[in-house]
Amino acid sequence: MKKIAQISFLLLLTQTIFSQWFIRPSGTYNNLRSVSFIDPFNIIVVGEYGTILKSTNGGASWFFQASGTPEHLYSVTFADENYGIAVGANGTILSTTNGGTNWIIQISGTTNTLNGVSLSSTYNGIAIGNEGTILRTTDGGITWISISSGTTNHLFGISFSDLNNGTIVGMFGTLLRTTNGGEEWGNQDPGSNYILRSISCPDSNNCTAVGYGGVIIKTTDAGNTWFSQSSGTSRNLVSISAVDTLHGNTVGFHGTILGTIDGGLTWMNQPSWTERNLYGVSFVNADTGIAVGNYGVIRMTYTSGIPVELKYFTATTNNKTVILNWETATEINNHIFEIERRTEGTEYRMIGYIEGAGTTTEPKSYCYIDRTAVRGINFYRLKQIDFNGQFKYSEEAEVIATGTLKFELGQNYPNPFNPYTTIEYQILQKSFVTLKLYDMIGNEIVTLVNEEKSAGTYEVEFNGNNLPSGIYFYQIKASSFAETKKMILLK
Repeated sequence: MKKIAQISFLLLLTQTIFSQWFIRPSGTYNNLRSVSFIDPFNIIVVGEYGTILKSTNGGASWFFQASGTPEHLYSVTFADENYGIAVGANGTILSTTNGGTNWIIQISGTTNTLNGVSLSSTYNGIAIGNEGTILRTTDGGITWISISSGTTNHLFGISFSDLNNGTIVGMFGTLLRTTNGGEEWGNQDPGSNYILRSISCPDSNNCTAVGYGGVIIKTTDAGNTWFSQSSGTSRNLVSISAVDTLHGNTVGFHGTILGTIDGGLTWMNQPSWTERNLYGVSFVNADTGIAVGNYGVIRMTYTSGIPVELKYFTATTNNKTVILNWETATEINNHIFEIERRTEGTEYRMIGYIEGAGTTTEPKSYCYIDRTAVRGINFYRLKQIDFNGQFKYSEEAEVIATGTLKFELGQNYPNPFNPYTTIEYQILQKSFVTLKLYDMIGNEIVTLVNEEKSAGTYEVEFNGNNLPSGIYFYQIKASSFAETKKMILLK
């Protein structure tokens, strides 16, 4: 029997929504303090005793990089796939120009501990630390100059949303902001004497800061006013990553992970499967993130968990975003679930997969967010696969995705893919449409669409079986509309 969910213009927040975080072995027992995504595959983690780890397969495995220092490293960030900066104790600054293969020790001019670093471009960056330390580089980290902060309070977190706008947080409610790339910093009032540890600004107006005692504060007007949000915890929060104005995650002491999908109106506790302190979190998109902490702890999430014995399975929609929620009473021998979707008149097609939880008798709640739903009626089901290869399907859930028709090129899914992926596009009016695939240097690989199309939403399946692993680009042209997006083939 189908379970039909009506159209909803508000996210369903009355149910518990958990991201599923998975254990990833780091290969070290050193405390890990910060993490930065270079891209969906390449990730850098830094920690105590000069620890630097890198993954080139999205966090599945890790290898050590030589830092050249025994000092504790507290923060790392990358401007692009090559250029990155790490900072730490006793004024330590390291830079890399080749994605972390080699790290160079730079002269900081201070012995104060540096707690945070942010890059607004390849050449421009700010490092912050104890005793109100602010250091600025405009030559890619080769030289650093001291900038007046106007305070002697310890500074812990920094975030630049663009080349000019940046915000710093620290002890005793310290909030500093620049609008000229870090040349000058002015004070802002957070509303109380909070100990603020981290801040994330997805754009120049929106920033969220977290701190001790479960403090979460936010601004939507470039810091002119700050207001508190309810975290639901009194545990210390020490790192936050917000990829846009709606999606954010924060981590803290005793394995605390909180997530929001509504701009912080609601923060939801997520199981981390550890009681160790978590010090760093980074998300490369709304779904994929990593958290790191004491004793070499690494946790990763890709979307959500999957049940075996379902108590319910529902679908709701907010415009074109479809939210699947379900709960399981027990899970037995659960290896993996495939999430499948179809539209009227089409066959089911896998749009994602999630690791199972193995065997458990504990009730669990789960959520999967589909941001690529086709305008109109969408049908969903779950394919649960045991470790021995046996599988079964869930009941079908049906939902109507709305949204205004327009010219639009969607992100292929899954991405990365091997070897099949699907590209969705929308046409506002009857147009001649071309959709082509190119390699990294601009050579045309294949033409996927080359015909006149009526207004509507379309999907194209691509088979990359005959192509090598790598980054490719696909481009659509329709009427005066043109757009290009990147896809990653990983074999």
